[in-house]
This record gives sequence, C-alpha cells and structure tokens, in this order.
Amino acid sequence: MYKLVAIDLDGTLLDDQKNIPSPNISLIQKIKDRGVKVVIATGRPLIVIRKILSQLGIDSDESYCVALNGAMVQKIGSAEIIYSANFSARKFRHVFHLIKKYSLYLHAFSLEYGLIANKKNKYSDIECYGGVIEYREFDFEKITDDDLFYKAVLTGPREEVDRLEKNLDPVFIEMFTVVRTLPCILEFLPQGTNKGSGLQRLADKLNIKPDEMIAFGDEHNDLEMMQTVGLPVAMGNAVQSIKNISRIITLTNNEAGVAYTLNELINSNKL
Repeated sequence: MYKLVAIDLDGTLLDDQKNIPSPNISLIQKIKDRGVKVVIATGRPLIVIRKILSQLGIDSDESYCVALNGAMVQKIGSAEIIYSANFSARKFRHVFHLIKKYSLYLHAFSLEYGLIANKKNKYSDIECYGGVIEYREFDFEKITDDDLFYKAVLTGPREEVDRLEKNLDPVFIEMFTVVRTLPCILEFLPQGTNKGSGLQRLADKLNIKPDEMIAFGDEHNDLEMMQTVGLPVAMGNAVQSIKNISRIITLTNNEAGVAYTLNELINSNKL
C-alpha cells in the first residue's frame, strides 16, 4: 500500500486555466480520508498556494508541502519550516552578472527581503500569481555578504532563455542546481536542491520508504522527485524526459489525469 502521494501543481494538478478539476479534489480528499499523506511539491512559495491547499482540504499541520522546488519543506498550517536550503550573496552575484550579458530580468527569493526583482516585468509577475504575493524592485548592487537566497530566477523571452541555457558556463552547474521550469524561466537553486531532495527529507521524517510513495509530474523540475518514488506517474502532457522514467502515463492535466490514476489505484487496492 502506498502511504504518500506527491503532486506537482502547474501542468499536473491544475488545468491550463490554473483551476483544480473537481475530480482531482474529490479523489485527493478520498485518499486523505484513508490516511494517505498528500504532499504538494511546487516551485511556488507556501504563501501563494494556501487557497489551493484549502480547496484540497490539506491546510492543517498534519499536512506538508515541498515548496520553492525543494528549497523549503514546511508544515502547512503553521508554516513551520522542517527544512530549508539557501546560498550566499557571493554565489548570487554570479547570477546577477548574467543580466549584464543577456537581455533578461532577475528576481529572487531572499531570506531578508522576500521576493525582489531588478525591475518589474511581465515575466516576474508569474511568481506573484495574480497578486497573491507582492514583489518589489531592488538594487542588487546593495546586497551584503550576509544576505542569503533560496533561489534566483532569470526570466524573459524564450529565445533569450534558450541562448543563456545553451551557453551557460559550467561553473554555474558546480555552484547551483539549474533547472528550466517554464520556457521563459531558468532557476538557480542551492546545489543539490530539487523536489526529490525535499521530498526525501520529508519522507525520512515521516518514516516513509521510497517504494511507499507516488509522484505526479509533467516538467523538467519534477525529474528528481519522480526518481525518488516507487511509482512515478507522468501526465499525458508531460515532457518526454518525464514520460521516459515513469511507470504510468496518465491523462492530461486538462482531463483530471491525477484523479483518473488515483481512482485506478484505489480500485486495485494500492491506496
């Protein structure tokens, strides 16, 4: 029997209009009532997914989330931090210098300043999710050596992000976990940080084994999470690399693929 189900949001639990299909809500509540832990694993911070968690009925301290692509694991009700990872201002400055070479914007989640950007722009607006979280312009030249960051994000036109990713100096791969989360976004996370590492730390706390976990995902930043669990499930709309490592390919996010597979697992007495 599986004891934990980890679910990505965009392109997985949510449809293309960023809504939760009603079958997904029903099936998640059903497996929760059976004692299965439901863990949302997302690139977003906890503050912007609270409405979603409330809709799912997993908004108490009995539930957990893996946020910021694994840089933070938290209890949901109290927001108590179970684990967090960050990187130094020295490392951050390397990312900051890239905007002088590429026509991109930079925003970051800072321990001290919250969500900040070098300039307000339509791409960084994505991180605000309809104004749920605010961000402000910030002069990154003013950061101090003591400042810490959970992640830094370079964003802009797809072709410019493509050019950056293709020509990125290998030194960045040594300093950070670098992941493409959307066509317009390249994220820089603390080295070794990903959804899989965050989920594993939570599983260790809960004494849940890898083969007792299921994960649903669709994008490149779900890869390590899918490799961490016993049953990886790719959405029908998933990128090929996710489909290649999955044991099940379900329906698309617009067809409530999460609910479809959860129902199949219940009927086969695996949940």
